[in-house]
Amino acid sequence: MANSSIADDARLSLEHGGDDVPEALQIPTKAASAGFQLLLTLANMVIWLSILPIGQILLPTQIAALNGANKFSFLTIATVVGVLAAVITNPIAGALSDRTTSRLGRRRPWFIAGTVFSVVTLALMANATSFVALVIWWGIFHIAANAVLAGLSAVVPDQVPVRQRATVSAFVSLSLPLGAVIGALLVTRVVNSTQLSYYTFIGALLVVMVLFLLVLRDKPLPKGAAPRFNLGTFLAGFWVNPVKYPDFGWAWITRFLVYLGYFTSLGYLLYFLQDAVHYQKAAQGVTTFQIILTGTLLIASVTSGMLSDKFQRRKIFVIGASLVIGLLPNVACGRVSCCCAWDRLWRLPWR
Repeated sequence: MANSSIADDARLSLEHGGDDVPEALQIPTKAASAGFQLLLTLANMVIWLSILPIGQILLPTQIAALNGANKFSFLTIATVVGVLAAVITNPIAGALSDRTTSRLGRRRPWFIAGTVFSVVTLALMANATSFVALVIWWGIFHIAANAVLAGLSAVVPDQVPVRQRATVSAFVSLSLPLGAVIGALLVTRVVNSTQLSYYTFIGALLVVMVLFLLVLRDKPLPKGAAPRFNLGTFLAGFWVNPVKYPDFGWAWITRFLVYLGYFTSLGYLLYFLQDAVHYQKAAQGVTTFQIILTGTLLIASVTSGMLSDKFQRRKIFVIGASLVIGLLPNVACGRVSCCCAWDRLWRLPWR
């Protein structure tokens, strides 16, 4: 919701004039300290550290233990519930956060409430004894976590001057891959216990968010300074006609398909390693995969971005990457099938 916040701030600046703009909506000029930048990055990272390893390792493990025969369909249900909760919560929480007039500030109340509910639902997930309870707490956790993420996405335009935004945004963008890797390492290499992993995430979440709240300068927004929330106008802002704006339509659908394949592969990776590859240490395999994926992701992103800017070409990189994405899974599945076939031949009695 950072873009929404910036648009509202700019509109208010034009309407009221620079001197009449509330302090909460003024463009920041004071440099963000290194400590603030670090804690902002850690606050983002600790949320992803909870979401991704749970979705990739802990949740599939718990579902398999509760009902191994229906683990694929049950994991699908849990994933759909989590995704819907995130998709609905994030933009609405962001819009409401932009308009919050609490004396604690616009973002701080959402951080406090989101953190508290995240901690409670993580504890409940750690002790869930039925699939229904596990999915309910998973959905509520997504609501709480995305309320925090929505506010965190607006902190950069709220608190960071324009001259520092690119640098701070770059560090914040590392929170997702770093959170995924660190969380997976904690679950599979350090803690090695489902219940204790949840409590580890709870401790990390509480410590980081409390420290971040202590350094956050969140000025209160006066009542009436922001436009009232209108659900119809809000929902209408999400529709862009793909026929009228085909470039946007193609960009949206291609990004959607890439992320669909990416998260589907990661979501079912644990079961794939267990049931198709028959890898004995599947959870550690997910961690190894995540480390390799994160490393190649960082290298490929930086390299392709620099080359694209240097040659001022975009389509060739998009087409090349699309071919790689489409062909590599087939090659990988072929190699897995060959390995499984060779393993069976090796075990035949005529050997």
